[in-house]
Amino acid sequence: MDKTSLDEPLAPDVGATLDASHVMQTPDGPALRASRCPACAQPTFPASSVCPFCLHEGTQALPIAGAARLYAFTRVHVAPRQWRTPYAMGYGDFPSGLRLFAKLSDPDAAWQADQTVTLRIQPAPDGGFRYHFEGAAA
Repeated sequence: MDKTSLDEPLAPDVGATLDASHVMQTPDGPALRASRCPACAQPTFPASSVCPFCLHEGTQALPIAGAARLYAFTRVHVAPRQWRTPYAMGYGDFPSGLRLFAKLSDPDAAWQADQTVTLRIQPAPDGGFRYHFEGAAA
């Protein structure tokens, strides 16, 4: 990993790369590898072989991709001095019942709770993956 000067502003996702094991390929493209418990039906990300809700062993694979509803969001204006501000973060609710926290693509966009957002998963320079929400096209 490259060394970065403390004087050079960084995006807040630098260092937040997912290992490739947290991403699965589907016919529609990459998806986050989550899991669903067959006993209590709760989804979990990242995937786990034991349900954190009911401790049932033997969960099922659950790909997470595509559209979600923006539950809540915030714009961050104060951060570690080496990060670029402002940036935006939010929770997206997927039809599977999973709520995912992720960076929002544009901190200056007119984000609104309950709007449709799309999860984007992209390769990172270090061989892993990064993900964020984008506003859905009108």
